[in-house]
Amino acid sequence: MTKWELSRYLIDSKKCVDSISYIGAHVDELSYLNLRDKVEEKLKTFYLNLRLVYSTVLSKTERANLAKSDAVFKETMYEADKNYAHKDESYVHQNIASFDSLIKCLKTRLIHCKDVCKNGLPSIITLDFVVHDPALFRLVNKIDKDDEKAIMKMFHPNYGEPVKGTPMKSIRVFNDTEDIKAVKDPLDFGTILSAGITQCETLQNMQDFAIRTNVLYKTDIWPSVNADGDREMKQFLDSIGLGKFY
Repeated sequence: MTKWELSRYLIDSKKCVDSISYIGAHVDELSYLNLRDKVEEKLKTFYLNLRLVYSTVLSKTERANLAKSDAVFKETMYEADKNYAHKDESYVHQNIASFDSLIKCLKTRLIHCKDVCKNGLPSIITLDFVVHDPALFRLVNKIDKDDEKAIMKMFHPNYGEPVKGTPMKSIRVFNDTEDIKAVKDPLDFGTILSAGITQCETLQNMQDFAIRTNVLYKTDIWPSVNADGDREMKQFLDSIGLGKFY
């Protein structure tokens, strides 16, 4: 597995933290859902992905040594192996008092995995945490298909319009990094960058797009957060009443 193929699982774990952060910030609006199941679903993906990253980058001997000396690694693998890979009778459920505590714990374990496994991951990759879940955001804000189209047209006036100009070659869409083994000629495929209806969602989409593109074409691109630019955009959107779409 290449570094960019592996990075997909690290960033998918990061998006699980984003989703749990969003749930924690909107518990009241989402109280009609089974939030325990929603969080457990994200935790399962989070831990199994970190387990994959550790197991891919580190040898069995290295993992055994870390299990003796590294508390964060040991706790991460305990959750992955005893609770999510399969249900072990000896597993003792972790009691975390609040969403804030859970999110802090998950961030610590994710950042630790990235640091320990840095030699097997792209050097330019970053963990840009945002409070966002695409599906739940739409539920909370009651955004249906027509609303979303109107929002996209507002930010992108040419959204949905056919591309004019010289006819182009028809190619297949490369949707998932796990499909790379079936690709014989990368030039027969292309990747799509989808804008989000919030700034946070756009960042998530851009990073997913970068990973797919890097896996397909063996490039090395990565979009990250510009803190000053983001603050200015947030202030502008707040001033015109569109801050919730940031």
